[in-house]
Amino acid sequence: MKTTERFLVVTVFLIAVAIVLLVMRTAVPPTSIHDIPGEIDAFLLSVEDIAKQTINAPDKFLYKRNFTDTQTSSKSSLEEEVHDGKQCAQCYYEPFEILPEPKPVDRVEIEPVCDVFRKDLIPYKECVHIAIVICGDKMDEAGVMLKSAVLLSQSCLVVHVFTEDHLHESVSSLTHSWPEPFRGRTHIYVYPITFPNGENSEDWKRVSKPCTTQRLFLPDLLPNVDSILYVDLDVIFVKPITTTWALLDRFTATEFASATEEFEQPCMGFYNRYARHPFYGRTGLNAGIILMNLTRMREARFSNHILSLYTAYRCKFRWPDQDLINLFFYYHPETLFESPCSWNYRRRHCVYGETCESTKTDGISMLHGTSGAFHSGEMPSFQAVYEAYRDFPLGGSISRDLFKPMKEKWLDPSVNDLPCTKTIRTSVLSTLIKYQNVSGNKE
Repeated sequence: MKTTERFLVVTVFLIAVAIVLLVMRTAVPPTSIHDIPGEIDAFLLSVEDIAKQTINAPDKFLYKRNFTDTQTSSKSSLEEEVHDGKQCAQCYYEPFEILPEPKPVDRVEIEPVCDVFRKDLIPYKECVHIAIVICGDKMDEAGVMLKSAVLLSQSCLVVHVFTEDHLHESVSSLTHSWPEPFRGRTHIYVYPITFPNGENSEDWKRVSKPCTTQRLFLPDLLPNVDSILYVDLDVIFVKPITTTWALLDRFTATEFASATEEFEQPCMGFYNRYARHPFYGRTGLNAGIILMNLTRMREARFSNHILSLYTAYRCKFRWPDQDLINLFFYYHPETLFESPCSWNYRRRHCVYGETCESTKTDGISMLHGTSGAFHSGEMPSFQAVYEAYRDFPLGGSISRDLFKPMKEKWLDPSVNDLPCTKTIRTSVLSTLIKYQNVSGNKE
């Protein structure tokens, strides 16, 4: 086929794709681009870039991926790979190649962290331990998440916070305004952002959302902690946090982590349609909420595996931190306890119709505000919950100060009939009614 003919064919094809995507975008309710069916962000290659590549590509490699330097790039997105020819060769779509599992690195040189204020770490074995990472302007989200974690639970809570240097003082004072008994049963430890020696910390910090790759090294950073619950900051605990912590007792002898599927419906999945690397199960895992037995993970040399997987697949990631977790559990599925979607309820479970069946019997345990669901204005059902928790004074009346603001927003005609409102409203209100008499809260 001549160069001009090939260029004409490719141009017509891309115009057709653009028309289809435009129709898809106008056919769905206003929402984030990440939630439009077909994952439009998978088509990050521009018309010009694809046309140029196709003109110079042999026919048999027209839709093949062809990396010539896959070991030298730390870039994660398809767009960066295309425009950074110095590090990754330009790419073409193809079904991903399943490589033999790379041998874990011999040693991970990483120093266990110490509290920046020199507080001695007390085991607090009777407490729930959670880990969070705060980088950038996320302090308000962290405060709301922690408030929801202590609201309905009588258990003590140990919070392990990894954060940037300039935020240390702000983090240490997160609970200072809380009344007793909430403040007294919450213990905060503050740590610096820390990555393995020999690795470029700044690259690890930027490779995904700010600092979220920190979760990959928790087993080695906290050698004296047996188990921990990692949560993204955009999470609201609807049920008492102890109900999630109790999952540890359900782990089999081989399991050391629990997470939920990324999607319940394969037709809406990203990994099963666009991933360029192996992933767990049918549609991959969401890594925003992970319950971990750190002792078992250390024994399995989890961090050693993560570093070798990063080297092997580094040019094929979309969300590097989550992709690495999917890669590990692809190769070691026997180590994962798969929790139901109700433990990590997200906008995609309801925005196009209810897809999370477990909410019908279990309600919602944790509400996860992915893709800006708590702030963007596109998901008022989610935003009503976040704002009510944000404004709720710990120790106040759950009925007056939490129920009422939520219900008022949900009853707005523009919100009441939205697909997500019914499920969230029923689950959140029934849970709060059930647990509202926990010590420290008024009726």
